[in-house]
Amino acid sequence: MRVSFASMAGEPSQHGPSMRVALAGPLKGNSPEKSRTTLLGGHPYRLVSYYYARELAQPREVLRSLITNDRDLIIDSGLYSFMFGAEQGKLPSTYEAYRDYTRKYLDALNDWGLDCFVVESDTHRLLGMDATHRLREEFKPLGSRVIYVWHQPEGLDGLVKLARERDYIALGLPEIRMIASAGKKQLGGSAKSNSMCRDLLKRIHAACGDQPPRIHLLGCTQQELMKTRLAWSCDSTSWLSGIRFGNAAVWSAQEGLSTCALSSERFVAFTKLACDTNPEAAAFCAEQTNAGYYRACLASAYAYALYQQWLDTRYTPIPCRGDALPEGPVR
Repeated sequence: MRVSFASMAGEPSQHGPSMRVALAGPLKGNSPEKSRTTLLGGHPYRLVSYYYARELAQPREVLRSLITNDRDLIIDSGLYSFMFGAEQGKLPSTYEAYRDYTRKYLDALNDWGLDCFVVESDTHRLLGMDATHRLREEFKPLGSRVIYVWHQPEGLDGLVKLARERDYIALGLPEIRMIASAGKKQLGGSAKSNSMCRDLLKRIHAACGDQPPRIHLLGCTQQELMKTRLAWSCDSTSWLSGIRFGNAAVWSAQEGLSTCALSSERFVAFTKLACDTNPEAAAFCAEQTNAGYYRACLASAYAYALYQQWLDTRYTPIPCRGDALPEGPVR
């Protein structure tokens, strides 16, 4: 059976759950309080990096404080920082170095006792595909809760193979934006990168027919890509990143999810609504040294909680694989 892309991409559905938007939060500096506002503000899904979680004094207790259910959490390897970010060059470019890092990563996950989703060690651009395939063997015992990431070095044929063989895969949106920029200093426009992402999603579904894998969009900052039946989950730092520059997310039934200045009357009113609706969260923010900042985090998280509720009434992912997961396939 072949699926109809025209109906899948934009046609609303009245059946939940929808695309799961995991809010990616900072654990750097042993400071998870900002991420706690997401749960207290009513948003269930979280993504954290092992690279920073490992530095916590009590990682198991901290991570459990961010979620209600284990499967609401995704733990990422943190290798994006070695591939594109601030940690470039800080780990030897050898298979042995990344194998040891991966084994420490997996040992930590076992010690923390979290039955969460786990992103593989995506070393495609760091070590090449042979090493990446070898490292994938390390994740086999975790079964279908591993998210295997496609990057450009794997090629389009590799994407199809990955989609046919794995129950949960991911596309890296930051990389797609870099490809869309075609070597220019400025990253490619959202329209071009969004189009590239949709094309990859369609390739996956065309190759897999009525049995596609679950698909995650890593680093998804574009709402237009969240409004889809082609993917099952995504993560974003957008709920928090704008606060550093004086803006934060708000929600209204008329305008949906948008941003406005922290000093605006609109945001002040929305922050009051978030605090009034979530008194436990408001009390938590009041206990923090910079209470106003944490109230802004709470308001932005609450905006995404309302957005998630709206998505849940609109865009249900099509049935996808996952029989090896405790909850069975998505139906």
